[in-house]
Amino acid sequence: MEFMNTLNLAELLADIDLTSVVRFFYINALLITITLNVFPPFARKLYTYGKNASDTKPTKAATKDEDKKPRTTTEPKSPLDVLLDLVGKLQVPHSWFMHFYAFSFAVQLFWLLQVIFHGRILQLVLDNLPGNQPPKDAVVEPQIVPGPDGSQSLETILLCIICMTMQSARRLWESIYIQKPGNSKMGILIYIAGITHYTMMGFATWCEGIETLRLNTNIPISHPSDLLKPPRINTLLAIPFFFLGSGLQHDAHVHLASLVKYSLPIHPLFSYTLSPHYLLECVIYGSFVVIGAPKGQWLNKSLLYVWIFVCINLGFGANITRKWYEGKFGRKSVEDKWRMVPYSDGEDVPAVEVADEIEVAADTSAGKGQMSVEDALKGVLRHALIHDGLARGLREASKALDRRQAHMCVLNENCDEDAYKKLVEALCAEHKIPLIKVGDGKKLGEWAGLCTLDREGNPRKVVNCSCVVVRDWGEESTERSILLDYFQTR
Repeated sequence: MEFMNTLNLAELLADIDLTSVVRFFYINALLITITLNVFPPFARKLYTYGKNASDTKPTKAATKDEDKKPRTTTEPKSPLDVLLDLVGKLQVPHSWFMHFYAFSFAVQLFWLLQVIFHGRILQLVLDNLPGNQPPKDAVVEPQIVPGPDGSQSLETILLCIICMTMQSARRLWESIYIQKPGNSKMGILIYIAGITHYTMMGFATWCEGIETLRLNTNIPISHPSDLLKPPRINTLLAIPFFFLGSGLQHDAHVHLASLVKYSLPIHPLFSYTLSPHYLLECVIYGSFVVIGAPKGQWLNKSLLYVWIFVCINLGFGANITRKWYEGKFGRKSVEDKWRMVPYSDGEDVPAVEVADEIEVAADTSAGKGQMSVEDALKGVLRHALIHDGLARGLREASKALDRRQAHMCVLNENCDEDAYKKLVEALCAEHKIPLIKVGDGKKLGEWAGLCTLDREGNPRKVVNCSCVVVRDWGEESTERSILLDYFQTR
């Protein structure tokens, strides 16, 4: 007890190198992440969250894939499984992901103000870290003192913190105003890990510039132009990737938020990979590695450890996302897409095949008590029409197909404009968009709402329609499930 009473902060930190602490933390975080994902019990019970942890109902195609797997008998739970079940039940709302970005924004803003004004907490940390200390009685005029080689410059530290602050602010704004609230959960361990990561990220942005911060105890705040110096090559190379990654990731998040709950995304960013937002997160963190590099170096080694951890962590997350899509929509629905990084899945991703092409005749029917494909198609078009999710006519449909803003396409095979028909067929084949052909343009016009209704609800003045594209399903429905199952089984 006497020892604990006499122990002070200086004794605790006397031999601790902050960069080593940051790197040691992320090495251990990486090892824990790999352990949780390599061993199935850990991955299944502790690592999943959001839609990946929800018990969503699979489509018939996914159920058919599952039926092909051999059944195994249920065995008694081991003590480890019992323990994991108990820990797995400690959950918080998935919406608490917002806390990560709010906390990260607060941490980065705190350190930004500490660096600019050389706050007391920063000074306390610097005084108790090992290294050369400036003379206590030195009178320092307001100026920016260059740091030694191998240390981050003051401008680099500020730029790195500002970029991370912008990233946190954007993600916080998206969490509040773009992402849809849900009822899914995540494990308490994931929540704690996220808070810890963003705490250490606060140190990682400036820990390789400690010597520079010790020399700059009196920054000329009254003349902020003194901070403006010609950018380094590192900055010129990395800043465009930071802003490009941020903008594209924002587009991906907006698209995901606009989808009907847990449906397949159709944005061009998702054409070749299932998790482009994860890939772009890696690009953003990669830009930090270059932006925050010390003088005379191309990379910030501490931030490199952070980047490796983020990439591995998101890579495992992308793998879980792919398995969820396969379980929900069937393997065929995602077989032509990579998990996160294009051309990284090897033999798992086969060559792209020609799009599904289905002809729906007027007498298409199903067994007793079942809905026909034609009725399902009418229902899907009706739901999409209500939610303004249809592109009608060959020209509008072609634009939607070219922009890959299409879930499916319905083409009148008796259309007179052969050039447009070939264009629609080619676009559907190129982008793997399911194509249905019907033989009656009047019926298609009626289903697409190109008519007026009399008092009894009967269609009048029906306009012949050549092509319809479904851009937005509108809502989950039995008709949509039947149609998707029909596509999967063709």
